[in-house]
Amino acid sequence: MLMSGYQTVLQFCALLGFWGAFASHAVFAESSPFQWELPVSTQLLPGVFLILGTIIVPETPRFLAERGRFKSAERSLAWLRSLPVGHVELSREMDEICEATNVSKALLRNQRSFYKEASTRGVRQRLVVGIGLMIAQNMVGLNALNYC
Repeated sequence: MLMSGYQTVLQFCALLGFWGAFASHAVFAESSPFQWELPVSTQLLPGVFLILGTIIVPETPRFLAERGRFKSAERSLAWLRSLPVGHVELSREMDEICEATNVSKALLRNQRSFYKEASTRGVRQRLVVGIGLMIAQNMVGLNALNYC
């Protein structure tokens, strides 16, 4: 469901982009640089919002707990939940985060490397199908038709 939702949003945004470019070409004269500047600047806006958002949002509590910075993790969690540091619910959630961190560290000790995991037959077949589909999708030439 997550992948189909992602694909739907991706295709919808591509559709909006094509119609936006069409509208830009219809409104502005052919010699106007706004024909390409407006669609490009519109596409840059979400990236600018994401960059500005990374300045405001603190690191996740789990990330900080995995690195042993428990006080910073608690402050980050307090900011996310809008609760004071030391609140009962906050302490309970911090305990859960610490426990999950300890469990994941224990599991990582017994984990196989990516290359060993990827070389197993089932995973290798899935990788070949996924990569093959992406290559085939680009080899069909639909992008060339879209930009004609």
